Amino acid sequence: MAISSILKNLSVAAAGAVLIAVGIAGTAQAKTITVTNNRDSGSYANRTNFNGFEGLQDFDSYRSVYTEDGIKVEQVNGDLNGIASAYQSWGAEGLKSWYANGGDFGFTKITRQDSSDFDNIGLLIGSGWDLSSPITYVYDVLKNGVSLFSGTLFKNTSPNYLGFSGGDFNEIRLAAYYGNNPQQTIGGYQALAIDSIELSDSSRSVPEPGTLIGLVGIASLGASSAMKRKQQQKATVKA
Repeated sequence: MAISSILKNLSVAAAGAVLIAVGIAGTAQAKTITVTNNRDSGSYANRTNFNGFEGLQDFDSYRSVYTEDGIKVEQVNGDLNGIASAYQSWGAEGLKSWYANGGDFGFTKITRQDSSDFDNIGLLIGSGWDLSSPITYVYDVLKNGVSLFSGTLFKNTSPNYLGFSGGDFNEIRLAAYYGNNPQQTIGGYQALAIDSIELSDSSRSVPEPGTLIGLVGIASLGASSAMKRKQQQKATVKA
C-alpha cells in the first residue's frame, strides 16, 4: 500500500507543539495527542526505551526490519536495497542510523516489539540524500491499524525532531519527500533518514519495591486501626 493511500486529508504541522483531540472508541472522552518538533519539550530525558540502530552492520543488505530495546522499525513496501546504516552526514547521532538505501516508494513503520501503546515517542528525522533541498516529512499516527490523524512537517534543514505524546496510539508511519508540496512529491522516491528513537512512559510509572512495601505497611496499619475501632464500638454497646 503506497503512503499516498494512507495519508489522505493532510494537515500542516506548525513549528512548536500542535494539540490534536482524538476520540477513543468506547469512551465518552477525547484523548489529546501532542505533536512537537522541539526535543526539549518532551520528557525524553527520563526515557525508558531507546533505539539508536547501533546493532546494525555498516550496510545491511535486504534488511527491512530492525528491533532494539523493544522498539521495532520496519521499511514497508520499500525496494530491497537494504539499509545504509553508516550514513551520518545528515546529522545522525552515534555510529549508525536508518536510511533506506537509494530511497524507495515505501514508508517507515515504528511500533513496540510487543505491539503495546506508546505514551511518548520522539526521534531524529532527516534527509537521506540531498541535504541542500527542502524536504516535506509526512506522518501518520495509528491505533491498531486505524489512522487517528496524519500531517506534514516542512523543513529546509536536516536533522529535525518529531515527537508524539499523549498515549492511546501504537504505530507511527513516516516518509519524506523533496519540496514543500506533498501532493506533488508523494509518489516519487522518498528519502527519510531516522535515528535516536526515544520512548518515555512517565504515565505508567510503577512504585519501586521499597515504596510498595511502605504502601503495604500503611494499608496494614489502616486495616488494624479500623478493626480496633470496631471492637471498641462493640465493647461500648455491650456495656
